[in-house]
Amino acid sequence: MKVGQSQTDVLKLFGPPYASQTNAKGQEEWYYYEVNKHFWQRIPLLGKYLGGEKIEALQIIFESRKVIKVRYYVVPGS
Repeated sequence: MKVGQSQTDVLKLFGPPYASQTNAKGQEEWYYYEVNKHFWQRIPLLGKYLGGEKIEALQIIFESRKVIKVRYYVVPGS
């Protein structure tokens, strides 16, 4: 991702966003998420008691259909 890329470029790379909104400045924000589970959570029956998960998120902000800001962050899960 680079500043200046078009919305079409982003759609080709990532597909449609999981969520989108228009912020107070009139800029369009797109969000992409991926939930990553710890290895131990894959064990049947016990997995829900072991390890944890994290949510990786990508926020892309557009102005005039061009990328002006990209932010990656991780949200701790259960």
